[in-house]
Amino acid sequence: MSYVSFAAGKPLDFVAVGRLCIDLNANEINRPMEETMTFTKYVGGSPANITIGMSRLGLRTAFIGKVADDQMGRFITDYLERNRISTENVVTDRTGAVTGLAFTEIKSPSECSILMYRDNAADLLLSPLEVREDLIAEAKLLLISGDGPREESFEGSGIPGAGLCQETRDGRGLRPGLPAVHLDLQGRNRSLLQPGGREVRHPARHPRGVRYDGGARGQSGRR
Repeated sequence: MSYVSFAAGKPLDFVAVGRLCIDLNANEINRPMEETMTFTKYVGGSPANITIGMSRLGLRTAFIGKVADDQMGRFITDYLERNRISTENVVTDRTGAVTGLAFTEIKSPSECSILMYRDNAADLLLSPLEVREDLIAEAKLLLISGDGPREESFEGSGIPGAGLCQETRDGRGLRPGLPAVHLDLQGRNRSLLQPGGREVRHPARHPRGVRYDGGARGQSGRR
């Protein structure tokens, strides 16, 4: 097994790019969504949840993303900050986009589903010009996860986001010295890619492994 080495001397341990939304998890279990009446609100989006976990483990973290200019967007930003995550590159949308919502349905201890509302979601509107390349350069590890931002907003731009999208597909997009993680949670592809495309087997067993979510197509993900 090959081990990932991280660049020493960088001020941030971990930076994530991707989905920022609200999860509304059912309080009632063993019933379908039609019969569920109450939910508890959480910050959602796999990259956000991973970053929160990293921060709670004591790592220095930051997030790159976009939130709506509404109460939910402010809740997300405040929650990240309360968990000691830098939000200096969390951009507030000014176009009237909304916060994406995800409702969980818990039918049994082994059966659940998610109902997602992603139309005109603010996190999908992050543009390459809003991504701070200097923040990425300060990170030992970069995670690109979830289904946002939109792939077409980064494709062919020749600036930071284009490289990020390319990385999720072929492992060659990021700058040398910035390890990239690719772990498909559905089990289709379980590989860890370093710049240059070298594969590290069984990252889930690696103590430094970080989960990547979004499927084989990377940033475009599943909607």
